Amino acid sequence: MTFDLGDGTESVELSLDKWHLYGLTLGPSLEFSPAKNLSAGLHVLGGVANVRLPAFYLNGEDMTKADWGIGPVIQGGINLKMDAGKQVFLFVNGDFQYMRPQFNILDFWTDDMDKGYQKIYALNATAGIGIRF
Repeated sequence: MTFDLGDGTESVELSLDKWHLYGLTLGPSLEFSPAKNLSAGLHVLGGVANVRLPAFYLNGEDMTKADWGIGPVIQGGINLKMDAGKQVFLFVNGDFQYMRPQFNILDFWTDDMDKGYQKIYALNATAGIGIRF
């Protein structure tokens, strides 16, 4: 990464370690059969997640420390399954997840602590062929 500092440009190395998250969601799920050999499911869930903000490094030195933050999470999804025979079925699943954890961010240059929020969205789509045993 290159920055213009007024007296020319300087290349810097900006890196970070990994995000981590885990949580618990609960809510209703509706299962129904809109047609013969077709089943569908719909779920809306809410809960809480614990998310780890990664540490950031500039030229190999710490810029911010890693921090764990807790925040609300909302998840919704739909599932479709179509029978293609006695033992085989096709399926399609889609889920959307939103969370906004709060973190305590320490600025290494000023030693100031500030609260920060990170909006996190995740979209998951799955499709495949299933076999009944």
